[in-house]
Amino acid sequence: MRKFWLFSGVLGIMLFAGCQSLPPGRAPEGPIVGPGSRAEQYSWKGAENYLLTSLSLFCLQHFPEGTDFRIDFPSRNRELRWRTLNVLRGVREAVPVRLTAGTGAPYCLTSAMAENRYWTMRLTELKTGKIVWAEQVNLKGVTDK
Repeated sequence: MRKFWLFSGVLGIMLFAGCQSLPPGRAPEGPIVGPGSRAEQYSWKGAENYLLTSLSLFCLQHFPEGTDFRIDFPSRNRELRWRTLNVLRGVREAVPVRLTAGTGAPYCLTSAMAENRYWTMRLTELKTGKIVWAEQVNLKGVTDK
């Protein structure tokens, strides 16, 4: 019980301090922070993080109960395969997607490299052939392996 009162007291002090730190007057009109822009080029790690975040958010919105993915990586680039699998591992920690090798999956995730610089990932609904999610990132300092 003592911890509860200590926690409540600290929380109350933080709320009071937060309210006291606001400047006087009216709030400014319009957005306070402008929308961020994507980086023009990414490192492998930065691109992996960007794609993981984008695909995770898409899956959380559209497949909260989970779904099956078939994967297709046509490139022989080992770095690309490894990074793509890292993205999928991260997505699976947030959303219960299952990777299948069979043809019964409703979606296919492809990952490819174009011109040794552009990493593209796409999620296609196999029934309709429609691309439901796609991202492309420009990699810096990448060579074909």
